[in-house]
Amino acid sequence: MRTKFVIVTSMLIFVAGCSSKAQEGKVVAEVNGQKLTEEYLLAQFPAEYRANLTSEDLDKAIQSWVELEILYQEGVRQKINEDRQVLDLIDQARKTIIARRFLESAIGPSINVTDSEMHAAYERESARFTSNEEAVNLSHIVLRSEGAAQAVYKRLQAGENFAQLVMDYSEDTSSAKRGGDIGFMPVAALEKAMVDEIAHLPIGKFTKPIKSQAGAYHIFLVKDRRSSGSSIPFEEVKDDIAQAILAEKQQIAFDSLVTALKNKAKINIYPLGDSIGKK
Repeated sequence: MRTKFVIVTSMLIFVAGCSSKAQEGKVVAEVNGQKLTEEYLLAQFPAEYRANLTSEDLDKAIQSWVELEILYQEGVRQKINEDRQVLDLIDQARKTIIARRFLESAIGPSINVTDSEMHAAYERESARFTSNEEAVNLSHIVLRSEGAAQAVYKRLQAGENFAQLVMDYSEDTSSAKRGGDIGFMPVAALEKAMVDEIAHLPIGKFTKPIKSQAGAYHIFLVKDRRSSGSSIPFEEVKDDIAQAILAEKQQIAFDSLVTALKNKAKINIYPLGDSIGKK
């Protein structure tokens, strides 16, 4: 099963921006003659996820590289790259990167999470996957002005497709990629004006425009409801279950690998001097 991939921006910034070596290929950015190529940019992402990258992901990565590159170049101009402590940190970072890549190759391919393992965990931890509060599954269209919200509302009343109007007009670009879906929301977490409109609305119906405390206008579509004490469906939590099982398996494999390597290595640890460490 493919697990969730979260781009850790700070890590990507470091990896993509730390090289000053010449790159070959299609140039996608340049700072004072230092080039960033498409091939080098894509290499910063794990190979199995490159096909799923969006233009937004790549734009953010390019901007991260530009920002770090200008800071890096100024640091070099001020000879910070010659500082002894900086050189030690670079050496440690190099070791860390190599060690992580080794772990990926040694452990990664051998660890999988099966459907049966996920279902077993779901049954075993049923209490964890029981809702303790009333919740409602919503999609929404977000608009900045009342006029725009009313115009979209009239089009919905005329029978136009909710998801299409989300894509065309919603200011919430993140949820717009999912047809406006924001998932299950605890009713207690919603603003009173929203609860008043949503509380008795049948599934499949939409609200009139509701002004939020932040000043935006929301049109909600009620997709489902969940009462307190009901079980959260397996499909909604299977990715979280897979991540937990994967993390546990990785930790076991890591401990086993490190123990085996320690047993083969000649390791000496000496007492610390009196000048460091609290007593």
